[in-house]
Amino acid sequence: MNTLSRRGFLAASAAAIGTAQMPRVAFAQAVAPISLSAATRALDIDGRAATVFGLAGPGGQGLILDPGQRFRVDLTNDLDAGTTIHWHGQIPPNAQDGVPDMPMPLLAPGERRSYDFEARPGTHWMHSHVPTQEMQLLAAPLIVRSSEDMAADRQEVVMLLHDFSFKAPEEVLAEINGGQGGGHGAGHGALVRSPSKARPWEAWGRCRAWTMGPWATAPRAACRWATCPEWAG
Repeated sequence: MNTLSRRGFLAASAAAIGTAQMPRVAFAQAVAPISLSAATRALDIDGRAATVFGLAGPGGQGLILDPGQRFRVDLTNDLDAGTTIHWHGQIPPNAQDGVPDMPMPLLAPGERRSYDFEARPGTHWMHSHVPTQEMQLLAAPLIVRSSEDMAADRQEVVMLLHDFSFKAPEEVLAEINGGQGGGHGAGHGALVRSPSKARPWEAWGRCRAWTMGPWATAPRAACRWATCPEWAG
């Protein structure tokens, strides 16, 4: 018969108490970060092949976090050009916000960068802060579930709507801006000058807050020629 000495019992009890009182953050640090890759992918659009960009996570395009899960992500740039990703709807430290050179430079091809911050629940998205890359579909859903989401008896279907053109993004931007160029959200909040001259990219750029989050139920046509009521990031 196995026996436990008084000294062994006390040692085992102390170890158990120490483990129970260990800060929860220590367990969180033991969880491996999620791998996310900015890379090219192929799509079939009306029977025509298109090479676009994407953000590939463990389950496909995009990320889904469980309630209370930290945003611990290792982003690898598998593109041939520098990139940076903005985590829309989140409030990370400034250095992790994904705005070029504010303060971090673009992520070089082949480079990996780590992100770690408290995730905000909700249906969000993430996208490149390089305009031509976002136009090439370097964007994906970013969903942070709440405890209410987990308890709800429903089937989830995630859809990310995005305009697309077979034209080179530089050509589309030149048409939109009259050759003036422009960054992410350039001219945001202004009305499109004329529906007959507007491009889908321009309308989408001014109305993207309607397509995600609380505005997701608004029809795209309702905001195509109007000022977007809210810019969330």
